[in-house]
Amino acid sequence: MNTTNEILQALGISYWQYDHYREQCFYRWCIEHSYKSFIDIRQLYQHDGVRNWYLDTWVFYVEKPFIRENKDFFVLNEKQHLVEILTLYTYKLERFYPQTLLKIIKKENHAVLNNRRSKREDNFLK
Repeated sequence: MNTTNEILQALGISYWQYDHYREQCFYRWCIEHSYKSFIDIRQLYQHDGVRNWYLDTWVFYVEKPFIRENKDFFVLNEKQHLVEILTLYTYKLERFYPQTLLKIIKKENHAVLNNRRSKREDNFLK
């Protein structure tokens, strides 16, 4: 059984509910890091590389430690308590970011903005 399925079973939720929760966490992460890195939130949220990095990092820093450190409590059927514990693991993930990838996105962002600016200037001069 993979980590996601173990968590679904422990929390008594569907994959859709879990995926929605993880997506909310990803969006919160994007908000935080868009402010810190001065990158448009839409670019972070829609960037496949950032999303893939986040999902891989999620497994490593959220799912695996959560299961490893709390597996003995899964049988107690304290689902709400386990959800609260899982939330603590998601906050740990917020301090991580793919520095090189963010630099690439920032350069792409500046190129797009400069292109838009030059098009506006060209249209203005006509």
